[in-house]
Amino acid sequence: MKRAWLFCLLFVTAECFSGEKIPAANDPVRIQKVRDILATLKDAPMVAYRVDFDQLEPAERVKGLKHIDGYRILQEQILDDALRESTREIFVKAETYENVVTPCFNPGMALKFSNGKEEATFLICLECHWLYCWIGKDYFQLAFSEAGVVALKKHYEKYFPGFRVIGKHDREAAK
Repeated sequence: MKRAWLFCLLFVTAECFSGEKIPAANDPVRIQKVRDILATLKDAPMVAYRVDFDQLEPAERVKGLKHIDGYRILQEQILDDALRESTREIFVKAETYENVVTPCFNPGMALKFSNGKEEATFLICLECHWLYCWIGKDYFQLAFSEAGVVALKKHYEKYFPGFRVIGKHDREAAK
């Protein structure tokens, strides 16, 4: 029993000092911050990004490859007003968020709202439901509920016709 506790302590300690982003629990203040910025950016253009789930190496990032937090952008699409508004509505619903404890973080999409003065960028893993948020200079993490992810998966296929949502585990199984 002591070995199990020691292993858990070492694992958690390694996680904390590894430099990896440790997800935080959903905080109502952070969720409200997302709602507030999206209210401010209600009529701002929105871009949807299809991103690779493997992070670029530091040397690859300086080669000029377009990326969000190291995840290479594979495709980008400026959304029309109706799709932008329905996407924004997903982010403001209370049932979109829940606490998730085991992130894998293999993002497949990102969304950016910007009016030229203010900006919000969301990098999303549709497998583990984690959402990395940049609002202005603030960075934090939230977790989507199953309902939130299901809604975004439906929108993904509208953002990128001809591509279906597929996770890292699906790709590995197909090899």
